[in-house]
Amino acid sequence: MKKIFIVRHAKSSRNPEYLIDFERPIIQKGMERATRISKKLKDTGEIPWVILSSSARRAKETANIFSENLGGVKIVLRDELYSNPNAIFEIMSGMEYHDCDSIMIVGHNPDMEDFIYEITGLNVEMTTSSVCLIESETGDWKNMNKTNSFIKLHFWGDGDEEEEIQPDMSE
Repeated sequence: MKKIFIVRHAKSSRNPEYLIDFERPIIQKGMERATRISKKLKDTGEIPWVILSSSARRAKETANIFSENLGGVKIVLRDELYSNPNAIFEIMSGMEYHDCDSIMIVGHNPDMEDFIYEITGLNVEMTTSSVCLIESETGDWKNMNKTNSFIKLHFWGDGDEEEEIQPDMSE
């Protein structure tokens, strides 16, 4: 079984001093929400083996928060997660982590929502700091698809409270 945690970066600054989108930092509210959601994830016992993060500042900062709160999970920066909508599929098809059973991807919308839809067939809203855990019955990353993958849990939050869904995908 393979597990992929999809995480959208934490809420970031829209301050005009950050003219380059790549350099936008997360704001305090984003730090707090990412901390709450990552701790809630840890409480489930679901911990990824490695975190693959976009190299954009806001994604790196989010990955650091998740890593710290999940016990120091290793972070690997991947430039292609910043501006390539097919990056997650490309990473999975050439996965150098083929022996590991769980990875976390920290990136950006619309790529996060599009990936979830392509793998599960479900439209999932990924607000900032959201995490969606997808499990697949396949033993190979590149074989994940709608017929063998399902959402195990989804934590998100637009305000001070997080919401949780653990969909019943059994039919």
